[in-house]
Amino acid sequence: MKLPKILLSALIALSLISCAGLRYNAVSLLNATDIKNDALSLISKSNEQYSLHEDEAELLKAKVLNQYIDETKRKLNHATVAMYSELMNSNGSLYSLLDLWKQNGTLSASMITESKQQIDRLISSIIDLENHKQK
Repeated sequence: MKLPKILLSALIALSLISCAGLRYNAVSLLNATDIKNDALSLISKSNEQYSLHEDEAELLKAKVLNQYIDETKRKLNHATVAMYSELMNSNGSLYSLLDLWKQNGTLSASMITESKQQIDRLISSIIDLENHKQK
């Protein structure tokens, strides 16, 4: 996962927010928090067969995609859009983890632990960015 690049982008975005006029959106914050909770909960279950959780995985992917689309409609919201894009598209992303789980049936304990930490940091960066926008 390209986590350092994402975190660097988030830090730069946070430092520029007051100048850019970005506005806080409570719904965006709530949705990001829900996505984080759902993702971490689902990843915790990835030691079980994927087929038992396929509906949850597809619902989570749909939530992330819908939030990405919503974020693209907000003005000057490029950093948040980029972070959601990373969550969906980069190697080591949430989507690639779910695809790996689907291919393998289950994931190892070490993979689950590492993935939870990476996904938690990425989505927490999205949440932090939203929290620092002008209210």
